[in-house]
Amino acid sequence: MYIIMTNSAAREHRIVSGTVTLLSSISILAREALPVSVKGRGNSSWKFPKKPFNFKFKEPASVLGMAPAQTWCALANYRDVTLMRNAVSLEISSLTGLDWTPSGRFVNLVVNGQFCGNYFITEKVDMEYSHVDAGDKGFLVCLDTYYDATYKFKTSIKNFPVNIITRNGEALDQSAVNEIRQSLDAAEQAIYRDGDWNKA
Repeated sequence: MYIIMTNSAAREHRIVSGTVTLLSSISILAREALPVSVKGRGNSSWKFPKKPFNFKFKEPASVLGMAPAQTWCALANYRDVTLMRNAVSLEISSLTGLDWTPSGRFVNLVVNGQFCGNYFITEKVDMEYSHVDAGDKGFLVCLDTYYDATYKFKTSIKNFPVNIITRNGEALDQSAVNEIRQSLDAAEQAIYRDGDWNKA
């Protein structure tokens, strides 16, 4: 996969314009350089030399045979020497029979002519283009160290930062927030009860 950016601002979490070209060992998968916007991504992962990115098409597009989506993530897997943990996690998720699990493919990534290594390309989970039918009142619950959502809390045992993202920023009843918190606290207590997850 080749990404060409107008400048290096994406390395600073700023959105820049660019193009994406997909190649295989035997043929060009996308015969034209497709216009995209590119942005650096990640919390702690952004601190490492191998940078992760998001890239967004103007319209939902299929990448490497995966279902069309508008925004895609290029995960660097810098701290994973196997490069496989994210792929294995998604495979396990798909085997559980969930309504939707993001797809993913491995690529060798070249950015502005510089080879950056092996990356894992996967769909970005969001409210607008997710393949999960969450309905008009749906929401996403995310563990996120940015901790900057309108609706947020920290779990009772591990103090994990939880953001609740609503569709188009719609208001969420406090009772719904409390119910989400109670559900996550109950799961956490079942796992870490008495400080020993083996007792769960």
